Amino acid sequence: MKMKLCALGVAAGLMSSVALADSPYSQMYVFGDSLSDTGAFGGKATNREGPDYINGPFALISVERFATAVGVDMPMTVLMNGTNFAVGGFRSDQILASIASPVGQTHPVLGNLPSYVSSVGAADPNAIYYISGGGNDFLQQPDYDMDGSFGPGDIQIAAGQVFAGADILGDMGANYIVVPNLVALHLAPAIQFQQYSLPPAAFAQLVGQTKAGVDGFNLFLESLVSGSEHNIIMPDVNTAMVEFFSNPQAYGYALNSDQIGVTCFDTAALCPPVTGFEKTDATGAVNPNANPDFFAFNDPVHPTGKAHTLFSIGLESIFTAPDLYGSMPALALADMNDQAATLRSQMNRLRFSGEGASMMLSVTDNESDWQSDFLMNGQRKTEQVQLGYQAPVGDTMRFGFAATVNKSQIHFGPSMGSNEYTGIDNSTVDSDSFGLVASANWKTGGLYAEISPEFMFGSMSTLRDIRILGLNRIQTADTDFTSVGLSMTAGYNLFSDSNFSFGPMIDAAYRKVSINAFDENQMNANALFVGEQSWSEESGALGAFLGYSSQSWYFDARARYVELGNSGRETITMGLQTIRSNSFWLPTTERTDNMIEAEAMIGVDVGGLDIGARYRMQDFDGLPKQQSISITASMNF
Repeated sequence: MKMKLCALGVAAGLMSSVALADSPYSQMYVFGDSLSDTGAFGGKATNREGPDYINGPFALISVERFATAVGVDMPMTVLMNGTNFAVGGFRSDQILASIASPVGQTHPVLGNLPSYVSSVGAADPNAIYYISGGGNDFLQQPDYDMDGSFGPGDIQIAAGQVFAGADILGDMGANYIVVPNLVALHLAPAIQFQQYSLPPAAFAQLVGQTKAGVDGFNLFLESLVSGSEHNIIMPDVNTAMVEFFSNPQAYGYALNSDQIGVTCFDTAALCPPVTGFEKTDATGAVNPNANPDFFAFNDPVHPTGKAHTLFSIGLESIFTAPDLYGSMPALALADMNDQAATLRSQMNRLRFSGEGASMMLSVTDNESDWQSDFLMNGQRKTEQVQLGYQAPVGDTMRFGFAATVNKSQIHFGPSMGSNEYTGIDNSTVDSDSFGLVASANWKTGGLYAEISPEFMFGSMSTLRDIRILGLNRIQTADTDFTSVGLSMTAGYNLFSDSNFSFGPMIDAAYRKVSINAFDENQMNANALFVGEQSWSEESGALGAFLGYSSQSWYFDARARYVELGNSGRETITMGLQTIRSNSFWLPTTERTDNMIEAEAMIGVDVGGLDIGARYRMQDFDGLPKQQSISITASMNF
């Protein structure tokens, strides 16, 4: 029996740069109060930018930065024909009216205001609906339950009104409804600077009552959201604020936790302590040392533009996560496809030859671009070692099998929404796997058929580097996966009685991967839990092959058009570990529906050593071409 050792050497990726895919989201609608108002009164409740901080443009607020991060237009106020219905000073009942009132509502300063129902009417299933409120209910203390005071009953009614707006939008067909919980009001200067005027016991009581009220609001809102049939995303801005205030210096601030809540940039707001970096000096003149980035608050209740990014990064962290975690099943499917292709390329070359049994060793090093919606510069790197054996059985059969050890990584650069304050700096998925693949070939005359079962299992680890001001928060996770598949090929060689091979072929394949559920390892306001993912891939192809084989050299080429099933976007279920009762789903990067694939192998015999090269090109619809070159060597012994 003649034995042959085949070594597949280096595969080099020749990939063009991949642009970001189109956003899965069409636009953003906003409902809320001054924390979300982008200009109902002609300005915004945050600081102006320099150089004098008096006449400069207003800093961006969280909903504007979030819109940029997910590739939609910044929401302008509805009073300028935009999509932002938020108005500074709105309570929860007014926010609900801005969504659901059939006739809008009347504002004492702005006059008649439209509602979403009265001006738009139908929900956009691809839009993001952002609803934030409750702070003004605590500041204005309306007596909703008419018991003579503002208390727990009013707080529950306020939370219920915020939820009711989300529920109505869900009933209308909204798919992506964002409802942040209420910020930690007890940490704001409006409460904290009263320590300078109240006795210690009275101040402690005020802080405790405010915190208890906000906690009650959030718990009731969470219970309503968790029981909803609609897809509601609930960012934990409360925990994010508490974490920041516990150690602002870790986020790059000079002020400590005792100072950050009693200072503000706008001295007209009368925050008692003076730092020297306020907008104006003691005389009211423009302060040459003014720096809003020194502060978390612009006034007693409103964040600076810099501090607003504490909330926008939480949203960006959630909405970009499907780019990374949706890449896990896609990577597993790609690795199993490569495993099968490596064995199949050897079996193709030997199908119409008279060669005997052979051992096959394949070593692959490959790099290619990876598509994403919001994470830039995606790259996939793969190192694969495959050891196999094939042999003819009689005149019409040839069997082969191989074991594969695979190490792959997907690495993303910064997120599209990265800015001077925050961003997802980089993200990775690392995969280590072991696979088995077999091939059974049958031929008679020019007709041939092949069937290949496939199996792979392994582990994956992930990393997200979330930059929050001066803090880089590293979120890691670990999980396992399994993949199974079956591919079939049939064709007809029109020149079966010669050294040439040429003819048509058809292919079909089915693969399925299951990624186990997992939690990110670090517990904080950004920590996610991710549900099990199960992806399948079906394909059918029509193509042609051309080859030549002799004692001194060989050539094999194939081209095919592939229709891919399961195109479009998958969904991924996840949630925040700090609000475990709220799980939601978001779309992953879009999967393509067809591609053109071509490959060619050529080799020569040099003193008993076969030297060869393989070129492979995959042109996915809507994505850049992927090209790779492989060097092969084989030796008889």
